[in-house]
Amino acid sequence: MSRPTDPSLDIAHLAHVEMLTDRCDESLDSFTRVYGLKLSCQDESSACLRAWDEYEVHALKLTRAATTGIGHVGYRVDSPEALERRVAAIEASGCRSYGRVEDDMGHGRAYRFEFPFGHLFEIGWDTMRYLPAAADAPALKNNASHYHARGVAPRRIDRVTLLGEDVSASRAFVEAAPDNRVKECIQFDNVRPGGVWFTCNNKTCPVPSNAGATDAGAGLGAGLLDRGGPREGAGLGG
Repeated sequence: MSRPTDPSLDIAHLAHVEMLTDRCDESLDSFTRVYGLKLSCQDESSACLRAWDEYEVHALKLTRAATTGIGHVGYRVDSPEALERRVAAIEASGCRSYGRVEDDMGHGRAYRFEFPFGHLFEIGWDTMRYLPAAADAPALKNNASHYHARGVAPRRIDRVTLLGEDVSASRAFVEAAPDNRVKECIQFDNVRPGGVWFTCNNKTCPVPSNAGATDAGAGLGAGLLDRGGPREGAGLGG
């Protein structure tokens, strides 16, 4: 089966978000017990979690740090060819890039780069699929694992909101390099944009970008997990 060559289909979906935490044990307890995420793998510095219908090993990575914030945001592309097209577009944009990374837990090789706000992003094709044990096997074949109804029990990661100084610069970059589409925006009376919602598919707006600089010039506004029902969601931090 041939794959699409339309660049607008290169980015398949939001894959995962890394959150930095200075209270990793408490954060892990909250996300598993209250939010109902499942721990899929961990080491001495990080823990990978997933919602019950995520086909990949993780959607959220908690990493021990001296402060809180966002580590990086990961997209999955549609094919190896799509990865090369997006890498070429990102490098042509002149943004700061960090090249290929291969040692991150939860997925294979990816390409890491920096948004205008200073947030780290990565795109990749190689991934690790979640293989449920017998006790976690889904009742329906089109689900990734058993619905356990623990805590909020979100179905999958939905989006992440980023804060930064220049929404216009973010919009221009996201439309040109990752090639997301603008779904809606906020425009103030002085014509200055206050927020933009982007999407790479027909399901969600995975990366809204809002005005609101922090001392470091960039910040995490919130993340959202989809519960699967209409207008239902669970916020992740803020």
